[in-house]
Amino acid sequence: MTSLVRSDNSELNRILSVGNWRSSPSRETVSVRFLNFSPKSIDLFWIDFQGATVRYARIAPKQYCDVSTFVGHPWIFRVSNNGATALCLTEQGIAREVFWPEKVDPFLRVSVPIFLGLNSLRDTAALLVADLCRTLSSAAELPLPALLLVVPTREQLKLAVASCGDSVLPEVLKRALSSRQLDTLLECVYELSIEKVHFRLSAAIVEHLKGEFALLGENTVLGYVQSWIAALRSSKRWLKSCCVLVDCVVRSVNLLQKSRLKEKLKVELPALHAEALSLGSFGAAILISRCFFHVLAVEASYEHDVDFGCLERCWDRILDNEASRKSPTVLLCSFLLATMLSLDGNAHMEAVVENEEEICTCEMTEDQHDTLFCPKMQFFSLLLANIRTVFANCSSSQSVVLMRALVNFYSERGSLHMVAASIYESLHLPNANSSSLCRHFFSYILQLFPDLFKQSVQEARSIEPLKVTCSFVDFGIWLSKISAMLADECNNDREVVSSSVSERSPEDVWVKVMSKYCKHLTLQSELDFLECSNTSRLMQAVNVILIDGQCPINAMPTVIGGALFGALLQLIVLIQDSLFSSILQSLVALFRWNGTYCRGLLARCGLKACKLFEVVARRGRSLNCISHTCVFLTDYLIASSSGSVFIEKCGGIMRVFSLDSADWILCSTLLSSVSGAFRTLDSKIILDDDASCASRFLEDHVVPLLNEQLNAFKSVDVDEANLNQLEAFALMLKVLRDLQMIERYLQIKLNIDEQISWAVQMCKAICGRKRKLSNAERVYQNGRLIGAVVDFLTNQSRRDCLLKWKWLTSIVPYHKDVVERILSDATVDELQCLLRGDMAGYSEQRVLEVCAVIGSLQNDKKRRALLELFDPILRMMVNVVVDDARIVFMLLRSLFSQACGITNERRLLSLTLSFISVSLPSLDKADMIDDKYGELLIEISDTLSDCLRWCSSSVTEDQCALYAQLFVRAFRAVGLYALSSSFNAQLMVRNAHAISSVAYAIASHRTHFARIAPFIISECLSGVKYAPLAVHHLFGICDRYSIALLSTNLPPAQKRHFAQVYSSFYKANELTV
Repeated sequence: MTSLVRSDNSELNRILSVGNWRSSPSRETVSVRFLNFSPKSIDLFWIDFQGATVRYARIAPKQYCDVSTFVGHPWIFRVSNNGATALCLTEQGIAREVFWPEKVDPFLRVSVPIFLGLNSLRDTAALLVADLCRTLSSAAELPLPALLLVVPTREQLKLAVASCGDSVLPEVLKRALSSRQLDTLLECVYELSIEKVHFRLSAAIVEHLKGEFALLGENTVLGYVQSWIAALRSSKRWLKSCCVLVDCVVRSVNLLQKSRLKEKLKVELPALHAEALSLGSFGAAILISRCFFHVLAVEASYEHDVDFGCLERCWDRILDNEASRKSPTVLLCSFLLATMLSLDGNAHMEAVVENEEEICTCEMTEDQHDTLFCPKMQFFSLLLANIRTVFANCSSSQSVVLMRALVNFYSERGSLHMVAASIYESLHLPNANSSSLCRHFFSYILQLFPDLFKQSVQEARSIEPLKVTCSFVDFGIWLSKISAMLADECNNDREVVSSSVSERSPEDVWVKVMSKYCKHLTLQSELDFLECSNTSRLMQAVNVILIDGQCPINAMPTVIGGALFGALLQLIVLIQDSLFSSILQSLVALFRWNGTYCRGLLARCGLKACKLFEVVARRGRSLNCISHTCVFLTDYLIASSSGSVFIEKCGGIMRVFSLDSADWILCSTLLSSVSGAFRTLDSKIILDDDASCASRFLEDHVVPLLNEQLNAFKSVDVDEANLNQLEAFALMLKVLRDLQMIERYLQIKLNIDEQISWAVQMCKAICGRKRKLSNAERVYQNGRLIGAVVDFLTNQSRRDCLLKWKWLTSIVPYHKDVVERILSDATVDELQCLLRGDMAGYSEQRVLEVCAVIGSLQNDKKRRALLELFDPILRMMVNVVVDDARIVFMLLRSLFSQACGITNERRLLSLTLSFISVSLPSLDKADMIDDKYGELLIEISDTLSDCLRWCSSSVTEDQCALYAQLFVRAFRAVGLYALSSSFNAQLMVRNAHAISSVAYAIASHRTHFARIAPFIISECLSGVKYAPLAVHHLFGICDRYSIALLSTNLPPAQKRHFAQVYSSFYKANELTV
């Protein structure tokens, strides 16, 4: 098909879509002969793979055209002079509008007759009625059947054109175009332009007219253009619709096959441009200049033996006007044309970017909503349409200015997807500067991420579920579309690029981004395009999503999470040191969000993203982000598709250490990541390749480096070890545990028994079994070291070293969670042995803290073991309550459920009331209740509730009044604290339930309860937000036990308040019933 010429323009590659037809891939050829049996010339069109028409040939009357096509490639036929539809005749004798080649013998040629369809009498009559009757009312007056009034009249067409929107074409206009009323429609457009000063031709009509013009013959189109130019010159004011129609013709017809039309436009358009400027219509002048640029661009790009000098002189007619030389749009056209003519256009581009502010505010003299006449829209649409050419021929500094202006302009209008789509299309073509184009685009996309997030996700405190709009979802698609550049860099196979567009998922395309673009980023040294203010905005959004937890990350759609994951991976290489930790923490959070998805993406990248993770390893160590760096590197190593790839990744990570062999933390971090990945990775992946490769790697790289680290640590006394050395030792303990597990499931021998024995001795030393550390507090405060020691000794079945009062009381103030883990793993016998041990010499407060941890365990047998120390614990409580009442009340609450016998219950109850009596006076004297006192108050109220829950049978009548008094005072104090707390609602509800539970517990003592309950209601619940809840419970208890509440001993004010509450409650209760 050497004569193929697409019916589009070189600027936007616009193509006409016809129906829903399109070619499908096929290798089976079919020889076809199209025979024109009509009296008119017929244009033969092929419909390509995107559904666009491609004019193949013109067949004269009584002539034929031989074509070699493929099965599944559709062909359509149009009359040359007016674009009317012609039909073909199938072998079955059926008339069809489209011809679909079918599989036949390759030595045979299929004959396809082409003829004109014959309108029915009804259609011909209806068209004539609509032509003769200009209005619907005049047609309705005629004695005609309704079947003849189906074609729109001129009046209906004018109303439809005047009210047509930009998105949908009205049915009236669709019927008019299908019935070949194009002339009438254009006449209506002209009449409306004369009648209405602000008439604007809608975008929907313009798009459909382009399809009509593309199928018209040259004489018809030329006649239209001449009439519009004459109308522009004869009109007293500038007719915008005529300019739009001229532009519509230029953008839709094939100027290469319409030479007379092209020459006419080359003569008339410069003159029209000058006239528009003289009348002050700058928007129209720029639109005409763009049309003229397109005419010259088509000739310069596609015609042979073109006189470039002649084209340059033609364009100089536009630049003769001083106003044109200052227009950014005209200057951009000059730059593009100079590029096509192999001339130096740098002066034009320098003039464009000389003032960035002028680009963003250029020529705002006309209606900004009219996209065809707004100079600002004209400039950016032209820049977007030719973005590949511009960025391939301008300098880096010019690219920065242009991309920033382009992205900001379209993001303000919510149309950033247009920029991504244009870049995506441009990258299909050879472009030496495509890396720069993508880098600048992607950097500004990252800067706009906070705005995209703000527009798309609801406020964090919203009670409605998370909603994500299409614009935010598109962010993931934008990221994936940049992969076309990577395919061009890998190879020049157009078919590969095409398949990545139509058939591959966004995840497949994202893999290409990570495979090549990340490597490109690691080599960048210029950080100019990542401005501090914009990266701060990005990090603010990332913190909201991932770190602060204000938004439900689990509800994040996969495409958004994948896009954000890729964005942060590319950003972490270039981000400032101050933001590195947040980015790394966000990436770890994304792994937790969907580890399988993120690892799957990395696994398909293979070894191509290894350089990026090596950079992260070095930066993570230098910025002291050890924990997150270990997790991040481990997840990267686990994301391996095969054992060989996994070994290669591990080798790449281990090579980082050779850059700084004296760095203990870096070495231990890398060893921990590699060993953790070996332990976590599915053994089948390693064993499927060759377990010996894994064994050799561990023996040759991991174990020698571990021995070197351990030997270096042996020469350091634990008392004198600095923080880095302690951190490194903690990581080495983890490595030893991992290697032990690797030996078991890979069934290999690494000969590390000696290293494990030495590590056990060091852990014992740290636990204080052999000698007391002179600098123990500093060691015990190191959470990572303590956790590693506990995990290592537990793994070695050496819990006997951990279940010692010296060790537990040393670490419980700093790591209560570690103590809880030790005691949870211990057996009941081991715990009883610990409790029977000697506690003399240890801090009673810390011993009680350990006992409180035991009391909080879920195992009843372990909690009951505390009763073996019942008397010693009570004595220690008496000594500690003044210094730390909170830990005493926590331990008391755990003892309530385990106390057996009336004696122990009464002792606990009396002791509890005594402790609360001691603690409340100090709280009453406090001017302001802070969080520390607030927590103690909550603990007191909970203790009172639990005390009566478990010891209600032991409450004497004399204790009831004391109980109520203590609870009232505690509740008042908690209410005061709640007023200054962000959790006041929860606290009030909690204490309202607590009051009802206290009342229920002492209800059995009816006489005392009848006097105490009114006091609680009037004193505690006065002015409390959630009082009705507690009052409801109190009155319900009275009804249940038939208790008559006595308010005679209340003060007058409280008595009146109680009476009001009492009467209102029963009135509401009667109404409810």
